[in-house]
Amino acid sequence: MLLSPKSFLCFWLAFAIAALGLFAPAFAANTPSADSEYVGRLAEALQLLSAGDCQSASNAVAGALEHRRNERLAYLVRAIVLLRNASYTEASHAFAEAGRMGAEAELVAYGQALCALGQGKLAQAEAALKQQGARATASELRLVRAYVALLRGDKPDLGSLPAEDPRVSLLRAYASLNAGDAGAAVGLLETAAEGPPPSHLLDQGAAMGFHPGAPILCTAVTPITGGEGSGSLSPAGFLGKVRLRADRTKAPGAAYVLFYVDSRLVGIVNTPPYELVWDSATVANGIHTVRIRGEDASGVLVGETSQQVLVANSAPEPGPPLAGAPAETLLDAAWDALRLRGSRTWAEYELAKQAAGEGSRLDAMLRYERILAFQPRYRDVRQRFREVSRWGSGETVWRGSGADRGVALTFDDGPNGGTGSLLDALKECGASATFFLVGSQARRHPELVSRIAAGGHEIACHSESHRSLTDVSEDDLIRELFGPIAAIHEITGAPPRLFRPPGGHFDSRAGKAAADFGLVPVMWSAHCGPYEGGAVRTMEEYTASKVTAGSVVLMHNCEPTTLGALPGIISNLRARGLRPVTVSALRK
Repeated sequence: MLLSPKSFLCFWLAFAIAALGLFAPAFAANTPSADSEYVGRLAEALQLLSAGDCQSASNAVAGALEHRRNERLAYLVRAIVLLRNASYTEASHAFAEAGRMGAEAELVAYGQALCALGQGKLAQAEAALKQQGARATASELRLVRAYVALLRGDKPDLGSLPAEDPRVSLLRAYASLNAGDAGAAVGLLETAAEGPPPSHLLDQGAAMGFHPGAPILCTAVTPITGGEGSGSLSPAGFLGKVRLRADRTKAPGAAYVLFYVDSRLVGIVNTPPYELVWDSATVANGIHTVRIRGEDASGVLVGETSQQVLVANSAPEPGPPLAGAPAETLLDAAWDALRLRGSRTWAEYELAKQAAGEGSRLDAMLRYERILAFQPRYRDVRQRFREVSRWGSGETVWRGSGADRGVALTFDDGPNGGTGSLLDALKECGASATFFLVGSQARRHPELVSRIAAGGHEIACHSESHRSLTDVSEDDLIRELFGPIAAIHEITGAPPRLFRPPGGHFDSRAGKAAADFGLVPVMWSAHCGPYEGGAVRTMEEYTASKVTAGSVVLMHNCEPTTLGALPGIISNLRARGLRPVTVSALRK
């Protein structure tokens, strides 16, 4: 987690008192090379924001500040990153600082308005929406003011807004719902949510929340965080000189303690009280890694830990502003990252409620699945999905009873370039199988997903991005579960309930999440992985000796050995009176 800037900070390892002033700030001069690096890092930060990666974007801004600490655009982009991280108080301070550094007044005022919206301060937001310019035009400000007015219960003139702007359709839908005219709202919402989303990211940027208590929705797929379970930043961060103290009793073997900021050693100490007074002004504002090593008298490591901290000192006096085409390009990108967007999440949510009320179960499920794959904490979407899916609970599958002599052949990690050949081989053998698909790959190869379904095979889930389910946050765990569900449902029209955790990494927390949603984990009783890189005959011999009635056989899509061994494996099964079936058939 991020360290508190106001209190003594206790780690399990002692900190050293470093000689103050030993390391001076290292900021590059304003040279053409430094400007090029500066522009590149800021462009990188804005690009990372488009994927919801606020952590990496924050690091990129810190890198830009190493090249030019006194230029306005870095402070403006930093404020936008904090806004997109839903750190609204911090972002508000950062926009004010950007204004002091000479950032464009229209963007600063617009950013302040969004920060106020993020904190539910509607009147303050409305007051901030007065500064117009080349980007925050009068038309844009009228639209956002109309949105604020709707949230306050007023009835603004929506007819004066540009009808071609899709956000206006959402404003009209919200007004219709408030007036009790659900029929009119549905048509407008369906236009906003037409077609499958391009990815599991339903909304990018600061989106309209359409709720007085949550006027904007900023979702950081990778939030700025300093440790497991930490999802927020301190309001101000580290300022000036900071005294750090640790409890050395938790590492009694340490004779020396070495203290690093990022990769730079800033002090060593071997005597009580094991404190460090660190001048945070010696580094650029942003996220920095503090690492502490404890060594015994022989220099042998006895313990090491690291934390990330936010440094937020006051900016220096403004320097020469970046000008010309690079500045204009960055300003255009900054405006695109800042501008208030409509919310497909809200449209999907309202349409799902309508579908559920009309008995359109699968339509409602798909829309809730899309939200869970993006924003698992959105309103009451978890409960609503459980109510409409009616999946109940399901036990983890390791194997079947074997009563009908069935054997489930399963293939992980598709779809990919080898899927077509694998399907051809299964068709040639007249065999059915279960494919555990990765959500991101299913979106890239929808034609292969359709072909798997058309071949009579079963489709199940193998996470969104093939991350270990035991090494992610609770929100990311649900995203990993529902990303492939939504992708496969969109392509095939059927929501998959079965899933296999990547690598078989599955703990009690993941088990509880699966059980809460009625998902069924599928493991295996025969694992061909160790043999898929070897000889075809060896893999055939393994399955012949290991597989019995009721077995669940794990293979991958698609190793050359697997493809070569498949006909022999199936032939051997049938020779022993066994039948290749899907996992669902095995469970019956």
